[in-house]
Amino acid sequence: ATFATRVDELVKHELSVKHSYDTGFVDRQNVLQVSTGNIEDFKMLGSKKASVKAAKEKQLAGETRDKSMDEKFQLELNTTCENRAAEFQQRSASQAAEIEAIHKAVEEIKKGVVPNYGENTKLVLTSTRLVQKHTASKGTPLKVLQFLQEATESNGDASRHKALDFLHSTAEKLNSAELLLLSMKARSDPFVRVRSLIKDLIDKLVAEATEDQTKTSFCDTATAAEQGTIQAAQAAIESKNADIASTEVDITTAKERIQALTAEIPQLQQALQNASLTRSQEHDASAASLINIDQGIASITNAVSILEAYYKASGLVQVSGSSSSAARYTPTNADRENKTVGDRAPEITWDGEYTGAAESTGVIGILQIILGDFERTKQATTDGEASAATSFSTFKTDTETLIIEKTGLVAETRDRVDELMVTLSTLKEDRATADATKTKAQENLRLLDCGNELNFGNRRAKREQEIEGLKQALRILVALPAN
Repeated sequence: ATFATRVDELVKHELSVKHSYDTGFVDRQNVLQVSTGNIEDFKMLGSKKASVKAAKEKQLAGETRDKSMDEKFQLELNTTCENRAAEFQQRSASQAAEIEAIHKAVEEIKKGVVPNYGENTKLVLTSTRLVQKHTASKGTPLKVLQFLQEATESNGDASRHKALDFLHSTAEKLNSAELLLLSMKARSDPFVRVRSLIKDLIDKLVAEATEDQTKTSFCDTATAAEQGTIQAAQAAIESKNADIASTEVDITTAKERIQALTAEIPQLQQALQNASLTRSQEHDASAASLINIDQGIASITNAVSILEAYYKASGLVQVSGSSSSAARYTPTNADRENKTVGDRAPEITWDGEYTGAAESTGVIGILQIILGDFERTKQATTDGEASAATSFSTFKTDTETLIIEKTGLVAETRDRVDELMVTLSTLKEDRATADATKTKAQENLRLLDCGNELNFGNRRAKREQEIEGLKQALRILVALPAN
């Protein structure tokens, strides 16, 4: 009773241990399946992230190139603006100096001529002279032909003649037709008439100076305005040209991307189709192999059963542990259960080629080796089929996902190209508008006809000398001091 109880306890303990092992085995199998699924998910995620990384790197390379054009464009833009600013500063300074000089000249005329002109009422000239005829051409010295006639002069005419001679020499020196005409008229006119002529000429010179100042100010203002418009339009044109060039580069890049994606999608579809065909062929081959293997296993099993039954019937195989001396079939190097090392050896992965258990040479041993080969082949075929099915499923999922992503990218890029084309059209219209504004301003600048105002400084200097000559002539006539 004690032995039976002990046996019963051991059996129960063994069953409990086996149950715990089986439960733990199932749990471990579940964990292994979950871990395998996570690995596949990570592989898919890694593939997607690699695609995203490649796209980002390509985008980074394009942005690095617009940035380098923009920097080159910005450098050129800065240089141009600095040169334009320097030119504008120089023109402004020159115009300001010119206006200041004109203002000083007018003030000088008002200060020196107007207060002293009343002294001319004291003059009386009675002598007459023959008027000489003068001709002058632009860019050549004046040539004077004088015809003198005899005249009587009083002692009081000496200062008048001296003033007229001074006017004449000053006219020739300055190449002034107005002073020369005045000197000729004064030789034949009375003293009062000479004074009136000088006064009229001074008034005329003052009026011309005022008119030149007004016209020059108008030309400066109008020219500056039109030039500002031209510069602004030119800046707008250059800006639009840069934007147009950048947009055209973006359009070209987008079209190249569409072309590349459009070429990749059929390749992926073709690869998926080829893989599906290959997988179908592999599955059919595996199924046929398993059928053949099962047939082989059944045949080997039957053959072994037949031989074992024969040997038992012939008394050549010892089944019990009796001391009979009858012969028993034992494979070379077999164990007590008639198993060779090759029979019990587990499947091991080796560096070299697997050659099987070649030591067993007995008939049943050879058949058992063949049976083991069939069983291992069946297991390898089953495992290979499962692995190939999993790999193909993963490849199919990844490829289909990639095709969908690339198809979406093609649609997005085409929409982007359409947007860029609209932007390019708008930029070209803006550039055309700026160009028309520039052309209009250039035409307005040409119509102003202010080119002659550039000689204002020369005319002003000459006019000042003429006025000074008239003042000197008046001093000579009235015998005024130089101050």
